[in-house]
Amino acid sequence: MLNKVGVAQKDNQAIIIDNPSKYMTMTYTLSLLVIAVLSLIVHLLLDSVIEQQSQTGKIVNVSGQQRMLSQRASLLTVEYLTTGSLQAKKDAADTVAKMLSNHEFLINYQNEAGKGLSKELYHMYFEPPYEVDRLVKLFASDIDKVLNNPPPAFQSADTILNADFARLAKNTLLTNLHAVVQQYEDESKMRIAELRFAQNIVFMVIIFTILVEALFIFRPMVSKISNFAKRLQYDANYDALSKVFNRRAYNLLAKRTFDLSLRHQHPLTLILADIDFFKKVNDIHGHAAGDSAISWVAQNFKKMSRETDILARIGGEEFAIVLPETEFSAALQVAEKFRVAIEQTPLLFEEKSIPITMSFGVSARQQHDTSIEQILARADSALYTAKGAGRNCVKSAE
Repeated sequence: MLNKVGVAQKDNQAIIIDNPSKYMTMTYTLSLLVIAVLSLIVHLLLDSVIEQQSQTGKIVNVSGQQRMLSQRASLLTVEYLTTGSLQAKKDAADTVAKMLSNHEFLINYQNEAGKGLSKELYHMYFEPPYEVDRLVKLFASDIDKVLNNPPPAFQSADTILNADFARLAKNTLLTNLHAVVQQYEDESKMRIAELRFAQNIVFMVIIFTILVEALFIFRPMVSKISNFAKRLQYDANYDALSKVFNRRAYNLLAKRTFDLSLRHQHPLTLILADIDFFKKVNDIHGHAAGDSAISWVAQNFKKMSRETDILARIGGEEFAIVLPETEFSAALQVAEKFRVAIEQTPLLFEEKSIPITMSFGVSARQQHDTSIEQILARADSALYTAKGAGRNCVKSAE
């Protein structure tokens, strides 16, 4: 709960952070390390996707060449047979050699994971109904036989087009090579999709990790630091024994209240209160009894004070109460109420009843006052008068 001057009045339990700098550094470093590791995984997966796409492009391109090379080799061989062109013969031989080279590359290729042909591709290359390996080698063998013999003097077009190599190139081999290309494309798309899925999973894990860290690491850390800061603020403003404002807070708040009173020309009074024969309480009953008496007086004053009043322990057994918007006569009544309450209710300490009385000095802001210290000085003088008058009474400076 905050009073009207904005300072928390409730007591807080002790908040301890051993080596807060080390705690914050370790927590922050651990959090960044987790995110960095997950980010690295995403980076590696992205590299894998890019590499897979590159490999896919190469494999699909080479397998696609096989269809084109089979048709080119067949056409060049037909040209050689019909024209006897040595250039066509040479080009046909080179094309077949390229086709065989590509074929060896495709069936022996291994990806970065050390894996070769998939089960489906293996069946397509080496088992019925496709038998691409056998058909490619048979096609190359047929063309090689043709190229290694001089072209006959005359062959009809139908004879040439119905040759073994021509029928293979036009029908079975072309169809099966096309099926292989389609399988390569399907498998590459599937692998890329798997990598993309894994990448998305890791990305979601990163987001989840950030949320977890925000909820279970950063939030508790900020909460502890915030509570630690609140405790520091509390300790800076409150007296540890009496749980009311200390001298530092009193100086700040009393000055602020005085300045407002002076600016708006509103009444302001101040009460100084001192426990009578406090040293005797300590000597007879012990310092623990004296501490209990200070705390007991402070709690009684708090119960009888308004939220706008400024109650502070400014000395050993001395209290100050600043009363904003309070006329001098009303302040005298408040001081007398305090005095009577303390006198009529003895302190109970360790099953002993200890009578406590207090002396009070009251002063009000005068027109010529320029600081709260002037009011305090007059109240202190009045308190001294009350002590000289036998204690347990209220005196005023006016």
